[in-house]
Amino acid sequence: PLKPSPNCSPVWWFTSFLTERKKELQEHLRERNIQTRDFFVPLNKQPCYNYNGNPFKLSQEIYNQGISFPSSYNLTFKQQDYIISETLNFWR
Repeated sequence: PLKPSPNCSPVWWFTSFLTERKKELQEHLRERNIQTRDFFVPLNKQPCYNYNGNPFKLSQEIYNQGISFPSSYNLTFKQQDYIISETLNFWR
């Protein structure tokens, strides 16, 4: 977890983590009307770069495992609790 500096008030853009069961978790949450996002596509895979060199295996692995939860300054505590409980239910 990130620890913010005591002299600032962060606005969290994404709450993200890595899991080897990314697609299963995404489906579990989607069935419960919880939207998730994949990590950003690695730069070497972006069409605008047309890059065919080094495969950057670590970047690809992180992309394949990276998932981001819903994030908004106006998520209610009830919505947050629902997202958390359904995520925990997946792991049980």
